[in-house]
Amino acid sequence: MGATILEMKHRDHCSGVTRDWNEKLQKRLTMDAERVKSLQSRIKRTVPSNTEDVSNAQIPVTSGNSGVCGSAAPICNYAINYGDGSFTRGELGHEKLKFGTILVKDFIFGCGRNNKGLFGGVSGLMGLGRSDLSLISQTSGIFGGVFSYCLPSTERKGSGSLILGGNSSVYRNSSPISYAKMIENPQLYNFYFINLTGISIGGVALQAPSVGPSRILVDSGTVITRLPPTIYKALKAEFLKQFTGFPPAPAFSILDTCFNLSAYQEVDIPTIKMHFEGNAELTVDVTGVFYFVKSDASQVCLALASLEYQDEVAILGNYQQKNLRVIYDTKETKADVSVAYALKTINYPLGKAVFYNKSGICKNSKLVHQANMDMAYLQKLELGATILS
Repeated sequence: MGATILEMKHRDHCSGVTRDWNEKLQKRLTMDAERVKSLQSRIKRTVPSNTEDVSNAQIPVTSGNSGVCGSAAPICNYAINYGDGSFTRGELGHEKLKFGTILVKDFIFGCGRNNKGLFGGVSGLMGLGRSDLSLISQTSGIFGGVFSYCLPSTERKGSGSLILGGNSSVYRNSSPISYAKMIENPQLYNFYFINLTGISIGGVALQAPSVGPSRILVDSGTVITRLPPTIYKALKAEFLKQFTGFPPAPAFSILDTCFNLSAYQEVDIPTIKMHFEGNAELTVDVTGVFYFVKSDASQVCLALASLEYQDEVAILGNYQQKNLRVIYDTKETKADVSVAYALKTINYPLGKAVFYNKSGICKNSKLVHQANMDMAYLQKLELGATILS
């Protein structure tokens, strides 16, 4: 099976000079908080309680899409709401879609007539979920339902990639691929869940009543990883126990553990590892541990946050996925009598990035991966329309 590689750049690469960096960061985290609130609300409305018949559960548009075909004319309308409250409405169409030399015939897409939300001025969205009309589902016969990404950093020369297809020879990984089994949920089919079995800080496993097998949503649209209050409290306490002797700094937005590191040339940061079902683990890259509020390091915050309520679903955000090759394998495989999905992570050496062709990224970019809409521009796609999730 071959692979198609699309370069990604952080959105800041094309946004010009930032006049008020503090305001921009504050706005970014405020939007992130709104997104998480919306996601949790949708999950609670979607998943039935123990006394509710599953057949009567209402599935929101975010887990798929609604289409109404007109009888008088060959027109199909669609309406999609995203986890952050954004929405797009319009008509469905079909056309040939080309990835280099690879041709996708009769590709179904949405022509958005009414679009509102945090789209960042892009001309289209790319759906990487598991609904029937997502790019992944419609190209499964070509790419086998496999895609992966390595998210770009905010640095000017930082570059990431989105790869369609399962040809592992293009991953350039320096460590073995670790495998985590996806959790199947019919009511939230379009989301990617895995089981979080533990977290360790500097090799010390967290001890908390709720640390154990529990589902976590892998979401590249959420910036900061969210954990249930008891787990976050244990993580914060262990981190502060190991990262000692540094002057504190004021909290910033949703981040409550901050330091003033302006007087230090370098510091030793405790390693954060997340452990998943199947003996898989994710080592958070050093760039994903701290969130630099001030460029002079006078306000640097631990880049994880607590959920508001204990029963909310944990979320693995894009800030903790940086410098990793995250592979989604949506092919059906047998695991006992159930259908399983795979998510794999590759840990790259700290401080290194994967670089591909970097020419014309701002001028030629047309589509942005919606699940990663705060992060990256994709190059070499010229379709100015919505690709449904």
